[in-house]
Amino acid sequence: MKLPTIRWRLVGAGVLVLLGGGVTWAGFWWHHRYEIADEMLLPIREYTAAEYPEDPGERSVHICQYSGRTLRLIRRDAVHFDSCLSRETATPQRSRFGTLT
Repeated sequence: MKLPTIRWRLVGAGVLVLLGGGVTWAGFWWHHRYEIADEMLLPIREYTAAEYPEDPGERSVHICQYSGRTLRLIRRDAVHFDSCLSRETATPQRSRFGTLT
């Protein structure tokens, strides 16, 4: 019984194609994961005691007043951002903070 011969050039080319595809995919994933837009909207969500029972901190009197708000980060230059905390209601409420570095 004769075993089939392995064509090493074909196997090597296949491995290189798969490796190149994987590296390309990883590059696109990395770029899109850490991409920073000029303006970003971040939703704010608070957790209740039932969702996070092992919370070591004390509760504030302002608990459950920030859910439904968004934090808007606006890029000023390469390292500085302005932040704006807003709530979309019938009358929009916005609080603007200084520069984040």
